[in-house]
Amino acid sequence: MIDAVLSYNMDPFTCGVCKFNIALAARLGVACGPMGLPAAKTPTHPLISVKCGELGNHGLAYAHYDAFSLFLHDLPRMRDLPAVNAAARVFAANAVIAPVIQAYRPDVITAFCPSTLSANPPRQGIRVLTFGMAGKFQPAYFERLKAVLEVSSVDYSVNLSCAVHHGASWEATIGETANKLRPIFGEHFRLLGFLADDALVDEMRRSTGVALFYDPAVRANNTTLWAALEHGCCVVTNL
Repeated sequence: MIDAVLSYNMDPFTCGVCKFNIALAARLGVACGPMGLPAAKTPTHPLISVKCGELGNHGLAYAHYDAFSLFLHDLPRMRDLPAVNAAARVFAANAVIAPVIQAYRPDVITAFCPSTLSANPPRQGIRVLTFGMAGKFQPAYFERLKAVLEVSSVDYSVNLSCAVHHGASWEATIGETANKLRPIFGEHFRLLGFLADDALVDEMRRSTGVALFYDPAVRANNTTLWAALEHGCCVVTNL
């Protein structure tokens, strides 16, 4: 029985295979993690779910697992064939991959990858947008914003569009920011990822208002503030 889903890329913001693995592990009720887990946590029969073309010069590492299954999201390379032969079961992500693998594993199982979107249901009422670097590290102000929104009987959502500094990882920038705001707003929170300018302007036009909080306060060179005002948005900020 599969007791873990393992892979190499563990960043769901840059890797569709990772998103699939997280969703699959949740459905199976097992852990999802990187290859090479500490010995104390080594699963007895993991499902190794990978895109071989993303492994670079590395082959599929499987020797330290007594038993494992394999889910292939693309065609294996020559260096990956030992793992294909050693796996208890081999799944191919689509009907194009499967016939090629069948030459090495006649028992290959043709599978597919469902949608990995996991958005909360849409909410009506007040729609608050926060975006850019300014909305990241001011949790106290977002707590105050929540208190104001909760006073009203009108439903609401708080929608976050992140900006990613050059050289910073997407996972650290988007994931950590979302993890700070989601506990505050719960099911009212929406993560929009990184919206480019056109999409961001469209989101502003659909929003009731924009929340932008700065440290220590708003200044004349905060371009996120001017962007919101330029497009006629009501802005909640700290002076």
